[in-house]
Amino acid sequence: MRVDLRGKRYEFRKFRSQRHWGECDDPRTPGKEIRIERSLKEDSPEFLETVIHEALHGLFPDLKEEAVDESSRSLRVLLWRLGFRKAV
Repeated sequence: MRVDLRGKRYEFRKFRSQRHWGECDDPRTPGKEIRIERSLKEDSPEFLETVIHEALHGLFPDLKEEAVDESSRSLRVLLWRLGFRKAV
């Protein structure tokens, strides 16, 4: 799947990693990708938070990791309480 974040197109895909739940390429990288750990269940709060986290990196690449962590956690809690889930 492809997504546009602030005018930058990212390929969204799953991957295997023993270190991270997600990764986001720098917006200046040709062929940019957002990668989400394949083992995360798509209807889980961890999946939602990871997607938000990596999207924030794509949207605001200069934001410090602490701000991205705090923001993605807060947004996940809000969206989860509102009932947002990925239908699988």
